[in-house]
Amino acid sequence: MDDGARRWFTTVGQFARTRPDVDTFVVADSPIGYRHTAVESAIKFIFRNQSLHVDYIDDAEAKPALERERVAFLNWNYGTRTLDIADHKPNMADASFIVVNGAAPVWQLEQGWYNPEGDHRWIATEATARLARPAGALAL
Repeated sequence: MDDGARRWFTTVGQFARTRPDVDTFVVADSPIGYRHTAVESAIKFIFRNQSLHVDYIDDAEAKPALERERVAFLNWNYGTRTLDIADHKPNMADASFIVVNGAAPVWQLEQGWYNPEGDHRWIATEATARLARPAGALAL
């Protein structure tokens, strides 16, 4: 197993210990050579749950999967050889600002955002995101 795969597995394992309640995963990328079946099998093995739902960012099911309440977004960063994980918990409010990196809350990104490339994203000439408006805000 190469160092990238070891980091990927270790990070997913650490996440499983802190968030065992996640039932849906959306995967943006994985270490080179790991096909969808291997990634899906690894997630189900690490979480000891064969009924987990795993989608891939380019699949038609990915966007609806991001709207589920207990979802984790996994993005492999080739530059740093690290795995970024953003998770959405039940009843979690939208963020009022977004740091656009590999762990950005992708469920808040709407039209005009392209798939992540490491720790950044390209956007179209027009892009929208859903943000929470803090209580007491007086202007948009």
